[in-house]
Amino acid sequence: MGDGSLTFAVPVRDPRGVADWAAVRDLIALTVGSLTAQRGGTSTVVLGVSPGTDLPRLPAGVEVVEVDLPFTPLPEVEGPERWEAIRADKGLRIAHALAAARPQGHVMVVDFDDLVSTRLAAVVADEPDAPGWVVDAGYLWGGGPFASVKRNGFNEVCGSSLIVRADLLRVPEDPSDPEHLDWIKEILGSHKAWRDHFALKPLPFPGAVYRVGAGHNVSRAEGMGLRIYYAVRRPRDLPATLGALRSWASIRGEFGAR
Repeated sequence: MGDGSLTFAVPVRDPRGVADWAAVRDLIALTVGSLTAQRGGTSTVVLGVSPGTDLPRLPAGVEVVEVDLPFTPLPEVEGPERWEAIRADKGLRIAHALAAARPQGHVMVVDFDDLVSTRLAAVVADEPDAPGWVVDAGYLWGGGPFASVKRNGFNEVCGSSLIVRADLLRVPEDPSDPEHLDWIKEILGSHKAWRDHFALKPLPFPGAVYRVGAGHNVSRAEGMGLRIYYAVRRPRDLPATLGALRSWASIRGEFGAR
């Protein structure tokens, strides 16, 4: 069972596959700042990165695990081949990070450009034996003055949305062993299967911020401006779109964003 701690595992893309690494460094700094701003409980942060990655200055206690994977550019065309490559790369980075950290409590995988609520570690500490939680509600934010609340189904669009007890993840001692690759790709490389494998309950508050439109996430999520544009083109959707908007200044503290 769990010891009441929460480990945030962050897979960081290989810089050779990113057009503007300086921008990604800023996103990583913002994400790690959010993860280390927990207001209770016990939490740690571990990053899975390519050797020699130029990272921002990180707070004390953040663990960096180098994962030496062959670099292959992602296929540009959407389809099974692209998503297979994404799942393998992300899954192996997470698996190596967790194999090094060996968490004894719960684990949350967080994409390098997302933010999380500062209350998550306290929730885990209160129920250390729970299988885990799903972030059913959260925010979409494009970096501007407004965010959009998504009241349900947040985990369907954002990978930073699941907390699972570490022993249930069955992280192999040696993630490089090919016999573990299918499990790593299915469970650690994609969040889609977690709700089928684990008995997770909804988190009772908005638990994360999905950074959209930054241009560096492999999901190619569209920005806030484009979402509003689509709503204007469909007048019946405009009231709901405008009603979901929140001032970023009013919620940023909840997510540890300075």
